[in-house]
Amino acid sequence: MTELLTAIKFIHQQWQPLTISRESEASWRSSEAFQQYLSFYSLNRFAQARHGFGYVTVADQKIATHYWLPENPRGLLFVLHGYYDHVGLYGNAIEFGLQQQFAVVAFDLPGHGLSEGPRASIDDFGQYTAAFAAVFETAKMLPVNGPTLALAQSTGCSVLLKHQLDLQAQGQDIPVLEGQVLLAPLVRPHGWRFSRIAHWLLRPFVQSIRRVFSANSHDEEFLKFLRADPLQPHLLSVRWVSAMKLWLRQFWLCKSLTVPTLIVQGKEDTTVDWRFNIPVLAARLPNHHIHWIAEGRHQLINERLDIRTEYLIEAARFFDGLCAQYNATRDSDKRAG
Repeated sequence: MTELLTAIKFIHQQWQPLTISRESEASWRSSEAFQQYLSFYSLNRFAQARHGFGYVTVADQKIATHYWLPENPRGLLFVLHGYYDHVGLYGNAIEFGLQQQFAVVAFDLPGHGLSEGPRASIDDFGQYTAAFAAVFETAKMLPVNGPTLALAQSTGCSVLLKHQLDLQAQGQDIPVLEGQVLLAPLVRPHGWRFSRIAHWLLRPFVQSIRRVFSANSHDEEFLKFLRADPLQPHLLSVRWVSAMKLWLRQFWLCKSLTVPTLIVQGKEDTTVDWRFNIPVLAARLPNHHIHWIAEGRHQLINERLDIRTEYLIEAARFFDGLCAQYNATRDSDKRAG
């Protein structure tokens, strides 16, 4: 663990603004510190794709950003992680995207993983969406002809939705995505009524409380790894809960989004209030399909292999349909032109 923290320190000394170039990719391949980071999180197993790394700057904070670029990608897939998480824990999502022949872009939210910012603490989810918007713009440099898609987990779903809703409120009617998969999406957390009262009582007196590591996956090896992960925050920020309350109020007032959406939710999830969240999301995402998982807990992207396989088959079918529709529309436009 000490060796990894030392490697991360060297990465921060070496990193540069993200550029899409083979020269930059080669420099990171030769970085012993970066290779140590990749090895620790098993992100060095994607030899079939070019891998770029760097940062984008948002509000004077450096946001750690990766891309994986296979040959002849048929689309672009953004991966957004959940609260406390980071790209290092999302190898399963990256692997899925590459298996589907997508270019994959993933980044650490502010205050998470390798990104700068107070650890897992934020005043407004707008700081998360600003980071996503900057990464989104940078990703336009990737040589990809195909649909733009997203796969998000928990808080990452809120970031993805808020970004689209903010653009909608600004009058942008053209969707930024051809489709999205939402895993265990966060609207409000489990036990929200009690949590809201506790937050109101504690906010004037404390800045954070100790995090409780829950059994949020059936994969025992993952849970063991998570507790030993040196990039895991060990405190719950009261400021972050305040920011989530602001997002919840905004979501209540939002209009619907027509983007095709696959919602995946486990019925053993005790992190988010899915009995409340799923109907609320379904009402605001009319072009949706819900895939229920009887045994699924919250960390769906790091669930037991059989559980993961079940819903990823559904996600692959969903993305295949979107790609076929995108290509048919493009071919039709070419013939019309």
